[in-house]
Amino acid sequence: PLYSDVDANTPSVLVTVGDSTSSLSTFAFATGDTTRIYLARTTLMDTGLIVLQGMGQDQSGNETLSIPDTVEVFRFGPVGVHLAAENGRVVLDIPAGAVGSETWILYNRVSSDAFGRLHGITMESRSPVYVLGSGAIVLAKEAELSIMDPDLKGSSENYALYRFDGRNWVLLPSSFDPRTGTVHAQVNRLGAFQIRSVAQGTVFGFSGPYPNPVIGRSIRHVTLSFTLPVRAEVRLQVYDVTGRLVHTLVKGPFEPGRHVFNWNLRDASGRTLSSGVYFYRFEAGPYRVTRKMTLLR
Repeated sequence: PLYSDVDANTPSVLVTVGDSTSSLSTFAFATGDTTRIYLARTTLMDTGLIVLQGMGQDQSGNETLSIPDTVEVFRFGPVGVHLAAENGRVVLDIPAGAVGSETWILYNRVSSDAFGRLHGITMESRSPVYVLGSGAIVLAKEAELSIMDPDLKGSSENYALYRFDGRNWVLLPSSFDPRTGTVHAQVNRLGAFQIRSVAQGTVFGFSGPYPNPVIGRSIRHVTLSFTLPVRAEVRLQVYDVTGRLVHTLVKGPFEPGRHVFNWNLRDASGRTLSSGVYFYRFEAGPYRVTRKMTLLR
């Protein structure tokens, strides 16, 4: 939708894909006291970056162009996929079997104000909204969504992801890594997401391993931590790239609060790990996290 104070002349939308630009006609979608919303429809034939720009007239009849808006188009199927938008700032890891057929989605980052106007709601947070496809897309298997906000790097506050369900913002089981300013969450439905500040200890959190990657033999251990809002049965295991269980680091009940521990980079038999890629799998009640670690001896 194009937001603009325009007169009765219907605006158009310029669509740029690569070196090619085309114009789409629009029709009135909704009208407010000071703003009209127009809708344009097109069929996308390929993945990649698309630049959208509204073209119309202001109330004085002068031709005007809106600020260009970039969206990214992705396509995936039953085999799963690793989607990275905004040069890796937004990452969605969809496992095999999450969808039953070829699926297309659009990614776009929009302002909180624009999203609120479109949906007729008052936004409690000023942080941007990350739109990943439609909320009608339900995943048969949970995907991991990671969103990095450079402004949150080094923050002492805690953050979580919320998803818009069409009427309200719903808190998702999330973990925040202040070293990178990244929020991670498991999602079973796509749609609109927003990062919001939450009180320490009120939501789940997982950080680590640190350092990562592990380079050289002088590093003897890595540090991991997790925060539980309620008492839960916890299991943290490490696997190699073949799916073989390397070590069960944690297994048992934990009280609410933050827990920190070190791992000496040895397997269950006490042998030092060789170079390679390893995966941490953390489970605590409804909370599940997967992390990758690279070890270079």
